[in-house]
Amino acid sequence: MSLFYRALHRLSVLFIILPLLLALNVVSNHPPIVHGAMPNFVSRSGSQLLLNGQPFRFSGANLYWLGLDENTASIDYPTNFRVDDALTTAIEMGATVVRAHTLGTSVGCSKCIEPALGQFNEEAGVKVDYAIMSAGKLGVKLVIPFTDNYKYYHGGKSTFTGWRGVNETDFYTNPQVINDFKQYISVILNRVNTYTGIAYKDDPTILAWETGNELFPPASWTGQIADYIKSIDANHLVADGRYGLDLTALSLNNVDLYSDHFYPLSVVKLNADVALSQQANKPMIIGEYDWANKDGGSPLPDFLATIENNSGIAGDFYWSLFGHNDPNGYVQHRDGYSLHYPGDTSDMRNRAQLLRLHANKQSNLTGLTPSLFPNGFTPLITSLVNNGSNNILNWRGVAVADRYSIERSTNDSGGPWTVICDECVSDNDSPWSDPATPPGKSWYRVRPYSLTGLAGDYSAVALIDNGSVSGRSSVRVDDLNDWSKTYSHTPDLSFDTTNSSYFEGDISRVRRNKATNQEIVWKQADIISFETTSFFWPSEGVSQISFFISKDGLSWNQATPSLQGGSGNWTKYTYSLNNLSNTNYIKLLWNNTGGVFWNPQVGRVVITSLVSDTDPIPAVEDNLSDWSKTYAHSANLSFDTTNSRYFEGDASRVKRNSSTAEEIVWKQLNLKNFNAVTYFWTGEPVSQFSFFTSEDGLNWNEVTPAITNGGGNWLKYNCSLTNLSGINFIKLRWNNLNGVFWNAQVSKVNLSS
Repeated sequence: MSLFYRALHRLSVLFIILPLLLALNVVSNHPPIVHGAMPNFVSRSGSQLLLNGQPFRFSGANLYWLGLDENTASIDYPTNFRVDDALTTAIEMGATVVRAHTLGTSVGCSKCIEPALGQFNEEAGVKVDYAIMSAGKLGVKLVIPFTDNYKYYHGGKSTFTGWRGVNETDFYTNPQVINDFKQYISVILNRVNTYTGIAYKDDPTILAWETGNELFPPASWTGQIADYIKSIDANHLVADGRYGLDLTALSLNNVDLYSDHFYPLSVVKLNADVALSQQANKPMIIGEYDWANKDGGSPLPDFLATIENNSGIAGDFYWSLFGHNDPNGYVQHRDGYSLHYPGDTSDMRNRAQLLRLHANKQSNLTGLTPSLFPNGFTPLITSLVNNGSNNILNWRGVAVADRYSIERSTNDSGGPWTVICDECVSDNDSPWSDPATPPGKSWYRVRPYSLTGLAGDYSAVALIDNGSVSGRSSVRVDDLNDWSKTYSHTPDLSFDTTNSSYFEGDISRVRRNKATNQEIVWKQADIISFETTSFFWPSEGVSQISFFISKDGLSWNQATPSLQGGSGNWTKYTYSLNNLSNTNYIKLLWNNTGGVFWNPQVGRVVITSLVSDTDPIPAVEDNLSDWSKTYAHSANLSFDTTNSRYFEGDASRVKRNSSTAEEIVWKQLNLKNFNAVTYFWTGEPVSQFSFFTSEDGLNWNEVTPAITNGGGNWLKYNCSLTNLSGINFIKLRWNNLNGVFWNAQVSKVNLSS
């Protein structure tokens, strides 16, 4: 969503209403033909949506990043966990439909669906396949735009015109560009999902294809693209991707839905939009809106009530929802519209419940449905280290959770357990420090609790040893939902994500594709313990898995694990290798060569390794050539790679895109020292940066750095913080709000612990 166009829309509220209302009489009604009426597909009858013959209204979220994400170290695919977690969170908030740009708008980057003209990326396609499969499995429908008005990371209309070397304005008129766009649409519509075997054009998970996001096209282009979509895919509805309703497009036969975005919220403008769409006898959807009232406008309760009381509004999508991050906490996207559930602040929590109640009303439900933890979703302890005095826990959260309890045992993984934190932390409190860390071995587990106090399932147990071995230990958990944490594996292995109820909720296990001796190898320096679970089909005899250890990955010794278990729908065994030394590799080998290929299956793996006290956490040098070494940053920042001669040869610095108080955050455990090189233009007075430190990333204290001036074409300042204690986060903030936006600039940053 462009800030420029948000500003235009604020102004448009003042003058758009009268001409729209005057135009109502020029739009004719249409007979109630049911469009796309196939079982389980959402169809349209006049100005109403139907699902299996019944009226269908909805409220949901924008999850624009579902197929390709910018909120990672670099532009990359979200993990399967993040996809599932966000969809589950949306469901908890009452969503039955979500809008996801990057499932259909993905061109011009190496990770995109179409990286270059006519070249299609199968890896990207498989990632989109997973998101569509997951949504369908969870009962969530999708609205998917095909392009974007803006030059975002996932590409848009400028990508297509750039490929042909023409002006961006030619996107709607150049026959070659239009044909390229149609070819892209055709590839997506005809793709067969590798998980489900269903072509996208035949998948009822998809509610509608949207011609684009916030476009300003002529009606002739919209009609041409809608006609083309329907010529391939008669099952699905088509939404006009224009930013606001276009009178000349309201009578297009193959456009089923009209949309507008609301920054700020405006009940007056909404009512006028609906009046137009009703005159055209077609439903309206609200593609995006400012749930936070960041831009002012009508109060959120009034806006939601207007939607609920007007049946001409089929549904709405707030902007935008983010779920849990892979290591800990939530994914951060600092545009001011990001929602974390159940909420980071009291205002966010209150508004989230308003949105939840609204979604239930849209679905004809009374009140708020009770929160339930989904099967197979548990917290995951992602790291456990000792900083010399305290054990530091990081955990990955779980959808529906509000608070967490932390329990510790000093006996073994079976307890007895002591509650050392009784619902005392949220996802925003990870990492958490155990204030009464005992010597020797400690086992930890984490349990989630919902807003209503419902307890979820415990995390897997994590072990740290501060006594029987010298130094500190670190825990690494492999959920085996991809190969990213393994070192190697034989080819005839795959992931089984079905029937988790038979596997104690484990939603991803590894199985063989043929009944042969397959292997997986993990590599980690100085492994001291290894634990995994396996599940055996009860209709065959148990042929236990073998384990081997190695220092160099070449010479292997068989190791005999301790074995626990022997119960469950599929018989569960837990294998443990403890007190290991001189071990950097562990290999697991299937032995059941006489039975069915899919038995047994291997579940979660936990590896504990030694971190020497003489080996500090590695220092980090961030040259700010990309965002990979930062933790978070506000939206209006970019990299300046020009005129390096004015910056002592520095080839990349961060500058603002507007004269606002932008921020960058770095995260490193137990930070001791921080240094940032900054440059100031000599044509303006120097307004130094502000610096803030935090233990948890939520509560910040302003600190005063030592500043040294090195002179130069642009004035160079070194800003240093030393001898820090109890600090895991550092934030830098621009203060020059009255000068040019490209002054000042941030250069190299160094962090050490």
